Amino acid sequence: MLIYLSKGRSPFPRRDPDAVVREFPADGSELLAYAEAVLHEMNSLPTDWATETYRDAIERVKNEMARRHPELSEEAIDAIGWVFSYDWK
Repeated sequence: MLIYLSKGRSPFPRRDPDAVVREFPADGSELLAYAEAVLHEMNSLPTDWATETYRDAIERVKNEMARRHPELSEEAIDAIGWVFSYDWK
C-alpha cells in the first residue's frame, strides 16, 4: 500500500503501479489488484457527513479497514486514511 500510494515519496496520495512492479517484479500484478480492491472497499464505506466530522470519518475508516484487513500494517492503514482524507478535502 505504501509503495502503491507513494507514501513518503509524494506530498499527496498518488497511485504508482510502476513502483510496485519495480519493487516486486514477480508479484506486482497480484499486489496491484489487491491494493485496488482494498481502495475500492474503502471507497464503498458509507459516510454520513450530517452526523460525522471529517476527523471522525477518517478514524472510522481506518478502524474499519484495520478490522477487515488484519494483514495490513499500521503504516498501511495510515496510508489508507491518508487517501480517504485527501479524497474528501
